[in-house]
Amino acid sequence: EAGQAGILVQDGQQTRLGGAHPALGQGRLAVTTGSTIEVQSTNGDGFGVSIPAPGADAVAISESWVGWRVREGDGDVIYAVPLGAGGPPREIIRAPEVGRPALQGGRLAFHLIGRTSRIVVVDLASGQASTARQERRALLLNPSLQGARLLYVRAYHARQELRLGPVSRRSPRKDRRLWSTVPTGRRDAGHEPGNEHKQHGHPHRLWRRPRKGVSSTLWTTALADDAAYVTRLRQVSGQPL
Repeated sequence: EAGQAGILVQDGQQTRLGGAHPALGQGRLAVTTGSTIEVQSTNGDGFGVSIPAPGADAVAISESWVGWRVREGDGDVIYAVPLGAGGPPREIIRAPEVGRPALQGGRLAFHLIGRTSRIVVVDLASGQASTARQERRALLLNPSLQGARLLYVRAYHARQELRLGPVSRRSPRKDRRLWSTVPTGRRDAGHEPGNEHKQHGHPHRLWRRPRKGVSSTLWTTALADDAAYVTRLRQVSGQPL
């Protein structure tokens, strides 16, 4: 839950962590505590480090890097720093709205929302950024990386989809759709009450609507060797999220 201590699930057991915004990756675990990110090992090698990161509200971790997002002024900023190397954090992106970071090795991914929706992948060693996915009439959200694969949410007027494909640039429509559900918004019936509209071919066949009073949003993702994960936020009218 937002603002609460994270939970680690391992071998069917749940353990409360000593910080919020938990991130796992390649033998490392990171959480935020106050104005720092605390990184420790999950494979017993004794690694541990504290990184100043005031205001961090999303964290990503790999065996060699840690990245985080903060809100500064009227925009979002993603920073990254190599583990064990010291030195000041590197500013990766600054924009009005930036998605949470995801890390795999030395690659960092995030989404950007503007006139077009984009998923960007940055090579942290060289600083080179490339657009892996781009679409105008859809939202491409919350990417995850695993090897040469990219997992993300694609949301448009008719569906919300969990899509999987290669990290290399291509159209989102070419990616594999692992799962999908109804959109967040509830359209109208598409015709006025009564039967007279049927004489003119109405109602047309339209996309499925969510249940009245219920809104579900596909949000964060995670990708493993053998599984894909997605968070579904469910809002029932009059009840807490």
